[in-house]
Amino acid sequence: MARGSIPSSLGCLTELTSLNLRRNQINGSIPQEIGYMKDLVYLNLDNSFISGKIPSQLINLKRLKRDFDGKLAFEDILSAIEDFDIKYCTGSGGYGSVYRALLPTRKALEW
Repeated sequence: MARGSIPSSLGCLTELTSLNLRRNQINGSIPQEIGYMKDLVYLNLDNSFISGKIPSQLINLKRLKRDFDGKLAFEDILSAIEDFDIKYCTGSGGYGSVYRALLPTRKALEW
């Protein structure tokens, strides 16, 4: 079982295709460097203690796909906020922008 925060150095693994950190005692935020993992297809952070905003750099992960069980995926988020359309932006600051949209499941999403 992994403990602690997700190291930003993972962003150097640009050819990694799958990252499964599910059911670990990981805390802190998702480092923006994850957005450098250009070949990442699968990312699972379920049942961890992640906090903070999802970094906008994840938009760089063009190959990231839907989870096998149909859970919310990055492509669903992009679709809901229409590829970061300004009309969904609710604020900006030193760590990026926050977007809010309604998902097809009728749940509100803040990104």
